Amino acid sequence: MGDVELPQSPDEDQPPEKKGLLSRGVGAVKQAQTQRAEKQAQGAKALDERFKADEEALRVQRQALLDRGYELYEYRAVSIRSTLVGDKMNAGELEGTLNT
Repeated sequence: MGDVELPQSPDEDQPPEKKGLLSRGVGAVKQAQTQRAEKQAQGAKALDERFKADEEALRVQRQALLDRGYELYEYRAVSIRSTLVGDKMNAGELEGTLNT
């Protein structure tokens, strides 16, 4: 559900106890939209921080393996047709499976 621009209420500047029912409802909806947008921004920031932490942990693990003399390989999957007629194989899934 997208954000909808709500109309300005004639008693917008009135204290809450003097506002009409519709004006209070419009204010509540605006407040809820603002809170939802703030929560989404916080969630995106937390996800970004977690991704960066995971990326750094993997980099450290990879370097530790290299320091111990392990050879590391990554695999690249090339799309090919599994049959003469039909769709291509899903290269992303295959590549992920091989790397795992």
